[in-house]
Amino acid sequence: MAVEDSISGVRAAVAAGIGRIIGYVGEIHLSEDERKSRADALESAGAEQVIERMHDLIGLL
Repeated sequence: MAVEDSISGVRAAVAAGIGRIIGYVGEIHLSEDERKSRADALESAGAEQVIERMHDLIGLL
């Protein structure tokens, strides 16, 4: 599993063949529109799903 907050990180995880890639958009300085745009970009790059709080990661492990 990889948890990434950047598009390049997600792409690297995909290239490495990591089976489960989770995107993270928890930066508090992002507006709701920016957060949605970032989430869409992470999913397009290969993230299986995107979380906004690290606490949400516990249920995915």
